Amino acid sequence: MTLRVDSEVGRLRRVIVHRPGREMSRLTPGNMDSYLYDDVLWLEQAQREHDGFVQVMVDRGVEVLPLRDLLRQTLADPAARAHVCAEVLDEEIFGVPLADALRTALADLDAAALADTLIAGLTRTELDEHIAPPPSLRYAELDPHGLVLPPLPNHLFTRDTSAWVAGGVSVNAMSKPARMRESVHFEAIYRFHPMFAREEFSWWGPGSAGGPATTEGGDILVISPGVVLVGVSERTTPQGVERLAARVIAAGQVHTVVAVDMP
Repeated sequence: MTLRVDSEVGRLRRVIVHRPGREMSRLTPGNMDSYLYDDVLWLEQAQREHDGFVQVMVDRGVEVLPLRDLLRQTLADPAARAHVCAEVLDEEIFGVPLADALRTALADLDAAALADTLIAGLTRTELDEHIAPPPSLRYAELDPHGLVLPPLPNHLFTRDTSAWVAGGVSVNAMSKPARMRESVHFEAIYRFHPMFAREEFSWWGPGSAGGPATTEGGDILVISPGVVLVGVSERTTPQGVERLAARVIAAGQVHTVVAVDMP
């Protein structure tokens, strides 16, 4: 298949979407701000609207690729599984005892259950179903329903994390902590999933390795072949724009990148 985007308004042939799921049930009035939501989502209605939107695209001949399915299929590859777990279970984030406990718990899951858990997160009570309580201060401070592994409710916005420009993809370094792990999933899908691993395409963004030079796909618009408009915003930094511009121009796939300040 050809992996290329030269227009924001051309015919849509293939798209990655994410159906809201159990991760949305983790949102509460007390934590929704930290997950970048203004309100708690009505999950059943959101799912109905998502399904209706997908059906409209399918009826028009669009190939719809569910993110959850892609991640499940990717994690069936032991190398992909090892990559994702190594990236997610950072001892600097979880502490050594809790990171070790999570590795043990996740190792028992098949690819489908692992994908679901990485997206939906894991509470202390759910972790206790897999292993004995670890000698972790962070774990001890959590109440039974406290989140040991945070969920990813913003996976719903797939374009933010993964934006295609010409013949390549920018897997974006995300500016908000609640979204940083999303990049790990897209990195793994594009590197290991058979649909993408056998294809040739360029990488414009290094994903989670991009550090503070952040970009988000909602600020990246391919306005015509060879011309890209990028908004400099709260989530897309000037250095992120410069990195994207340098790579696409050096590859000869884009000749003009226009940066627009978005106060």
